[in-house]
Amino acid sequence: MVTQLNSFRGLVDDYDAFLIDAWGVLHDGVKPYAGAIDVLRELKHAEKTVVIISNAARRTEQVALEMQRLGLAPDLYAHLATSGEAAWQALSARADDQHRALGKRCYYLGPDRSRNLMVGLNLDEVEQIEDASFLLVTGVLDPAHDLESCRTVLDKALKHNLVLVSANSDRIAISGGKTYFCGGAVAGLYSSMGGSSLHYGKPYLPIYETCFAALPGVSKERILAVGDSFETDMPGAKAANLDALFIGGGIHRDVLKNNSSGGVQALCNKYGCTPKAVLDVLRW
Repeated sequence: MVTQLNSFRGLVDDYDAFLIDAWGVLHDGVKPYAGAIDVLRELKHAEKTVVIISNAARRTEQVALEMQRLGLAPDLYAHLATSGEAAWQALSARADDQHRALGKRCYYLGPDRSRNLMVGLNLDEVEQIEDASFLLVTGVLDPAHDLESCRTVLDKALKHNLVLVSANSDRIAISGGKTYFCGGAVAGLYSSMGGSSLHYGKPYLPIYETCFAALPGVSKERILAVGDSFETDMPGAKAANLDALFIGGGIHRDVLKNNSSGGVQALCNKYGCTPKAVLDVLRW
């Protein structure tokens, strides 16, 4: 049985650093969750190190500005790691054969807000998928669109044996109470069709290694990962050998609203990972 907590403060003395998810834990894309800013302030007062770890498909500078507009000021955390930044760095460095083989002719699939991920990468954006050497995905074209809206593009990409580069490993996100599909869902559909994909962000280890590099001298036993997803946050923490706190009021809230403890255990069984504790929302 997973321990149910009523507040965050009881965990603080057990850890020196906290890897905290942004969307679904600190904010819902429109406004910060009640109490989230207080938690960050209290952690700063306690001289704890906070790293925001996000699957946002944009570079860290842009995401920092987005969070600041929501009231999450940069002085409330020490570092920020995003899957968009990880994807940008990988496409810039081309450090392995997989990335070098992608070529430069890029077809972009996703909302306009993440399109500037291509800036500075020396890519040639093409308008027709038939002219592309790879497919860069940050999500569905419009939040109102369903996943099937991508199938025509994916069919053509598969026909031309294109690799899909997913800059956001989340499958869904909730913005202002509305659910929409992210890059991970598009990549999942492409994989089910037989296509090949490259992934960045949680639950994959490279983004955690980036966080560890920002925490020199802090052992993994003294780091707590905080997130709301059993598809990304909890398995990512397990793969990185970190304790995890599950926030139940995020993307799984509908699953848990009738039976919190039993619902969490069902998620643990389904995804094969068990957090240290569960808290409904981030509160001090």
